[in-house]
Formats: sequence, structure tokens, C-alpha cells
Amino acid sequence: MSLLLGNIVDALGGSLEGGLRDTAVLRIAPLETAGPGDISFLSHPRYQQQLAASRAACVIVAPAMREPALARGACIVADNPYVYFARVTQLWRQHHGAAVQPGVHPSAVVDASAVVHPSASVGPLCVVERGAHIGAGTVLKSRVTVGEDCRIGARCIVHAGVVIGADGFGFAPQGGEWVKIEQLGAVRIGDDVEIGANTCIDRGALQDTVIEDGVKLDNLIQIGHNVHIGKHSAMAGCVGVAGSATIGAHCTVGGGAIVLGHLELADGTRLVLNTASAVDILYTSEQRMLWLRAGEILLTTGRDPAPAHRPFIVRTSQGTIRALGTRFMVRDERDSIRVAVFDGAVEIQPQDPGVAAVVLPAGQQTVFNAHQVQPLAAADAASTSWEQGMLAVRNWRLADLVDELARYRPGVLRCDPAVAGLRVSGAFPLSDTDGSLRLLEKTLPVRISRVTPFWVTVAPGASVTN
Repeated sequence: MSLLLGNIVDALGGSLEGGLRDTAVLRIAPLETAGPGDISFLSHPRYQQQLAASRAACVIVAPAMREPALARGACIVADNPYVYFARVTQLWRQHHGAAVQPGVHPSAVVDASAVVHPSASVGPLCVVERGAHIGAGTVLKSRVTVGEDCRIGARCIVHAGVVIGADGFGFAPQGGEWVKIEQLGAVRIGDDVEIGANTCIDRGALQDTVIEDGVKLDNLIQIGHNVHIGKHSAMAGCVGVAGSATIGAHCTVGGGAIVLGHLELADGTRLVLNTASAVDILYTSEQRMLWLRAGEILLTTGRDPAPAHRPFIVRTSQGTIRALGTRFMVRDERDSIRVAVFDGAVEIQPQDPGVAAVVLPAGQQTVFNAHQVQPLAAADAASTSWEQGMLAVRNWRLADLVDELARYRPGVLRCDPAVAGLRVSGAFPLSDTDGSLRLLEKTLPVRISRVTPFWVTVAPGASVTN
């Protein structure tokens, strides 16, 4: 089955240029693997080389990339190619996917006091407990459990194995033993929320755990009791959010990050955590402080709603960074801290009180430790490509690239010293690290040695010897 390019632009808008309306689209595919019957998209100008080499029948591009796209063939020009691509996937599903049927599957168990809207769908082996409420158009995939008195709003998608409303982890110590604290709250989930497979959202201890409208949660996420997540925030897989954390609207948390309890991110400040990152935040009447415990963050600071206009400070193991109305990245490299500023400026103060503070302006980056700030250099815009799920590198050592990819996969990924110094440039998908390793194998004199899927070495190829 196929869609015509004319059908796509009629439904979604955009401008079809350099192609025919009756061209059939057989598949949606990435630029590098797209063939003559496929439609693809260009999400960022840094992938222009892949655009030129792509065999796709049509590529969705931004207005600024119109001419390079036309040089290779047909294109659809749209203001936001990534959002347009998302709409194309929805259109494809409408035409090719099986429609979800409302109703309760015969194998599901729904308590007589629960309320399931007639347009909702409750899948095989689901459990909906006493007093629970499932909103209009919401879909529960197989084996979902919705606990007592928990509420899910309209048009939500809850994937297989999700548990909503299990007891939060609450115990009081007494004489070397633990006394259970009964979890008396529930979970309230807003409209248009999507929850990935095997994610768990605990009920509140006294008040409810709240997930506001439009929140997107990936697979295998743990949301502790009494957490409150603001509208349209998103979290990638394996994030852990400790009990009583409050996360504001429009926040993004990268895979494997840990958000510690009893913290608050004010609306208007956007925090993006890379994988294997951990933060703690302390708001007082004098300042807003974020403590980077591990990993990497990307911050866009908002105006403090308090009349005092409290400063925004990032605390690290080597010193502090004060935001001066800005968008910036901070990365903990164990013995040093890397900072890059993309808008505004920051003030860096090493721990050593004898070292003067340094102002880092937009377009610059530096590395500092407790005793010194290195000379400033031009910021690499590709350093935040992980925010889009890619790792863009330029002239990196292979060992450094392998170390970075290892953060995004389970088990051990190592680089043989014989090839550690090879230089690499390119863009590597973080959601498919095996694919990234295959790309290395094709472009460098290396081979990928797998003892098990969880013990992998980038080793010398036939042309590399010790």
C-alpha cells in the first residue's frame, strides 16, 4: 500500500517542489537508507551531505534547505521538517494501521466500580481496580494495571506492562526494622499523555502523584510517589524520578538520568539531561541552585518569577556557574567541567577562592577545574546533538567516541588500544548504538568483536596490527 505525494501535501500542507503529485510513496525511511519509493526528512543542516547522497523519492526540508534539496530531486518544503515528518507518520498509520476498537477485552479484569469511557479501549489481560477512571479515547495496551482510585484522562496511550498506582516506597525505621507507611493517595494523569512499556508510576503517600496534560514518558521509567510533572514535559527511557520531585512544564530528561527528590524546576526554565546524568536542585529565597552530580545538562534559563530575581547557579565538583540570562551546556568530566554558551553569558567561579571569576560569552566554551579556567575557544554547536538523539563528532579519537557511545547502552563497550587513536567524524544515532558500531566497521579499519551482546570491543581490522 502507498500514499501519493499529492495526498500528503493536501492533508498536511507544505509545498511540493521538483516532483509529481502522483508519485507513490511506499515507505518512510531515514536519509541514508531511503530508496526510490521512500520519503525521508532532513532535521538539521549538519546532515546536508546525507541529503545529497540520499536516493529518496522525496525529502522534507526547511525553507533554508530548499535549493540543496532541489539539486537532488523532489522535496516538500515545510517550516518544521521534524514536526512534518511526525505528521506523516500519523497519516501513514491512519491509512495502513488497524484501527483501535473501543471496548474491554474479554481477558481484562475491570472492577464494577471503575469507570471506563465507552470510547476507551482496554486491552488483553489489563486490570482496572476499584474506583479507577479511564477517559474518552484512551487506549490501554496489554497487561496494563490501573490501581485503585487512579484516573487517566482523555486520548492517552498506555503501553504494555505499565503499572499505575502501585504503592510508593515509604517506610519508617524503628529498631533496625521498617514500618510500612500506607500510601493513601492516588495517581492523576491528564489528557494526551503517552506512557511507554513497563513504566511504573507510584501512588502518592497522602496526596496524589500528578502527570499533567501532554506529558510523554518512554519505556522503563520509575516515577516515585508524590511526584508532579508539568505539562508537555518528556522523559526518555530508564529515567528515575525520586519521590516528591516537582518538574515544571516543557522539561526534557535524557535516557538513564536520575532526578532526585524534593526538587523544583520553575516553569520557563528548560532543563535537558543527557543519559547517565543526575541533578539536585535547591530553591531558596536568595537563589535558584542546580547541583550537577554527574553527567551533562543543557539549560535555558527563564526569568525568576520571584520579585527578588534570584540568580540561577549551577554547582559542580570544581566550582560554580552563574547564568546571566542564557542557554548553556555543562558537562562533568570527572576531574574538570566543560561549559559551552550558546546564548547570553555565564560567570565561572572555580572553587579556589584565589582564582578570579571568568565571564564566558555566547559562542564560546571552556574547561575549568577547582584551580584554573582554560583559555576560551569557539563553542561547538554539535556538542548538544544528543538532545536530538544523535552524536555529532568532528575529528574525535575513536576511544573517546566509543566511551561516549558506551553511556547509551547496557553492558561493556570498550576500544582496543591499537585503534584508540584513529580519528572519526560523523553523526551517530544514540538510539541505535549497534547501528553506530556497524557504521564504524564500514568506514574505519576496525571490526566489532562480540563476546556476548553485552561485552563488545572495537578491535583492529585486517589492516591494523599491534
